[in-house]
Amino acid sequence: GVFTLTEYLSSARRTRHFPYIVVLLDNFTTFRETFLGDNAVLHMDQAGKLLSDLTALVREGQAVGIHLVMTVDSWNVISRYPALLNAIGLRLALRQSDEVDYTYIGMKGREGMVVPPGRGFMGGASVLEFQVAIPASPRAMPEEQEHSDVESRRAASLAWLKAKFTGQATGPRPEFDQPQVPVEWLSSEEQTASLSELCCQLKASWPHEPVSTVRSLPDIVPLQGLLALSSDADSGQHGLHCVAPIGLDDRDLLPFMMAVGSDSPTFLVAGPARSGKSTLLLSIILSLASRYPPNRVRFAVAGLRRSPVWDIAGLPHLFGNVAKTATELEGLLERLVVELDGRQGEGGWPPATMDDGRQTTDDGSMDDRRQTTDDSNSIVHRPSSIVRSEATIVLVIDDLEELLISGSNALQMLFEIGRRGRTLGLNIVAAGLTQELSRSYDQSIEYLRRGQTGFLLCPNFREDGDLLNVRLPIMSHRAFPAGRGFFVHRGWTLTHAATPLREGLDIEQSVKAWVGQIAKG
Repeated sequence: GVFTLTEYLSSARRTRHFPYIVVLLDNFTTFRETFLGDNAVLHMDQAGKLLSDLTALVREGQAVGIHLVMTVDSWNVISRYPALLNAIGLRLALRQSDEVDYTYIGMKGREGMVVPPGRGFMGGASVLEFQVAIPASPRAMPEEQEHSDVESRRAASLAWLKAKFTGQATGPRPEFDQPQVPVEWLSSEEQTASLSELCCQLKASWPHEPVSTVRSLPDIVPLQGLLALSSDADSGQHGLHCVAPIGLDDRDLLPFMMAVGSDSPTFLVAGPARSGKSTLLLSIILSLASRYPPNRVRFAVAGLRRSPVWDIAGLPHLFGNVAKTATELEGLLERLVVELDGRQGEGGWPPATMDDGRQTTDDGSMDDRRQTTDDSNSIVHRPSSIVRSEATIVLVIDDLEELLISGSNALQMLFEIGRRGRTLGLNIVAAGLTQELSRSYDQSIEYLRRGQTGFLLCPNFREDGDLLNVRLPIMSHRAFPAGRGFFVHRGWTLTHAATPLREGLDIEQSVKAWVGQIAKG
């Protein structure tokens, strides 16, 4: 085997080359103030992990062909992190404001030493002096101006020599033979344009394949394309659970799969107004309905204000009509009670087992007693021989906070049905405003929060994670686009939710097109 990229590149058995990677970190001082300082945007433990990862990259990256190039205004800034400073192998120093700072590269500075712009020193066994190359194309200095400049510097040098003989000289001797740096005659705009032209020339003359771009989460994730990326075989890999893509995972930009009933029987979607809550609910419904027939999954749906979920009327998977008021929701919940009574009379379903082996309990909590084999401690899932005759029912409620001010009995019914239904194939997916849900002490809201599973869209504050008992990271100050947020289940995953919007159609037309397509099979 090989242990370094250099050995790999020299190996005769290689089939392709992995490129060297150069990470550029310009202005470590600002980086420190933003992420590591006392007023940094990261929490202390996250800042510590970031610094640890950066140090590991400097210390271990060279062995795998990853190099970090970093600039800093002053050595004093980076000297506060001795582990990082000691891991830096090659140190370059340009003109320093304090002669003492040259000691960081093993060089003793001299008082009054003249260091022109771009002149630097490289530390090592012996200090080497160098001049930084200029990427911009230089512009020739006018001959008469160059002659005048040289003559004036020569006169200044002679004046210094005369003063030295009389003991009146101060400072170092002015040099008149120092070449003028042509780029000083270029404006910043001209330098940028020249550098851009140079990059275009390099690109045009490059004989190899271009480096693949670093992809990032798009602002819009069409559900139609997401379903195409997800293999139909995936739907059969999770046994009794219904699994469907609901967005893109930030880590690998692959479809993010939601397993109904596997993560938790309750799923809470929270976010501010116009953050994409209703759109996410639609994507969950349409994604599951596209992958599973009505005998595998059914939906009981309520939209308590004018909601896009109203437009799924006609979906063959619906359990009753879409409820549009709190009163209609009560009627829908009563039908669910009858359905659960029938299932319970037939012996019910086995207790739902989570992916880690924990079983669900009637009060909404997780039973830490895991199913194991008789002769070992290994975790096992329910036997595949168990077949549920009824379809999984997903109760979907949009604008959940409306129940808090309606005075309806629906919240109490929701709490009781949720506790009963979790062992009878009922799952609840509810969406509401983060602020309203966070300050509610209603037992039904507490029950939904207890599962600690859901989607926090466009969080405004780090404390929004308290709704699902998770510590959110401090992201950039720019606001998330609608549909972006954190999937929460035993931690968080940055995800962008899919949208059922189709090209050239509004949301209502798109949903109706989805319903018609699914109804046709």
